[in-house]
Amino acid sequence: MKIVKFYPQDVLFFRDAKPFDAGGDNEAIIHYPLPSVFYGALRTSLIESMDDFKNGKYKDFIGTTTEHGKFRSIGPFTFNQNNIFFPMPRNLSVIKKDGDNTLTLTKLKPFQKLAPYKIVSGDKVATMTKLWHRSYETLEEPDIGYLDLNSLLEFLNGKDVITIEKDKLKTYGIENRIGIRIDKTKGAAEKRYIYRESTIRFFERCGFASFVENDMGKLDNLKSVFLGGERHVAFTKIEDVTIPPKTLKGRIMIYLATPSIFKNGILPQNFDGENIFINGVKCKLVSIANAKSITVSTFDIAKNRPRASKLAMPAGSVYFVESEKEIKSDGFITFTDEMEEYGFGRSLIGGWDYE
Repeated sequence: MKIVKFYPQDVLFFRDAKPFDAGGDNEAIIHYPLPSVFYGALRTSLIESMDDFKNGKYKDFIGTTTEHGKFRSIGPFTFNQNNIFFPMPRNLSVIKKDGDNTLTLTKLKPFQKLAPYKIVSGDKVATMTKLWHRSYETLEEPDIGYLDLNSLLEFLNGKDVITIEKDKLKTYGIENRIGIRIDKTKGAAEKRYIYRESTIRFFERCGFASFVENDMGKLDNLKSVFLGGERHVAFTKIEDVTIPPKTLKGRIMIYLATPSIFKNGILPQNFDGENIFINGVKCKLVSIANAKSITVSTFDIAKNRPRASKLAMPAGSVYFVESEKEIKSDGFITFTDEMEEYGFGRSLIGGWDYE
């Protein structure tokens, strides 16, 4: 598998679609970029490098103005010179602190001795098994949002206790800036249109990264893309990376590496009251570790207008299922009802057992 590393040459700014105007909300809050942002940046750069795109020569690979081809982008994730960082799994908690820097994390797992509970999502009702750990009363929520790839693979391979150093996870800082909106017709500042925005500034040799599939070797010649609200330049570098393949059955965790959009909110559209289907395999849904849903706002370039906003399960959410048949993965699997082509719902699998 290949990965594209983006090295921004200036600060980056990502925000949701909510407008901010004079006399109203004049603060633009930074948001972690959605998968569609980086898919769009890579796809746009690829299209611009292809003279015959309008003739449909690369339709199967990159698509058309109204269709998507086979090319996929999975991300974004942050990285430094040593590792790639993924969203923290939602069932990991702090069991021990060694100073301000070192944390020991442990898993919460389904516990059959606790009374089950029900969740209602859309028109579906699911009976769930609660998550628990024997030291539950003293556990703390991690004050960091990321886990390095090596630790994540250990988590998926069944390791119950993981020790991390917070300093090694740092890749960027936040800078707050004051701006004045410009009236382009007059070339002057508009009265009362002062705003504040938060931006990301990456440390040296750090940046964003996206895994890519079906790039047909076309990314090898890509040197830069435009990113963020002000389209700042980011140089790119292509590297090979390995996500070990897995074949699992029995108790399987589905870890959302990118957000997933389900038509029933927290539950996939194919949930039948007890089971969900992964890669066509029926799996009994046992439990879910998740955070509050996020809002997904994207822009339709072909129609030059925003798409309707959707709610998504955030990256880092973990679904616990049981399957009598094998689920195979050569890296990432797809677990979403919508917008798979933009990189939503890309997930990794691992094993689990009851507490």
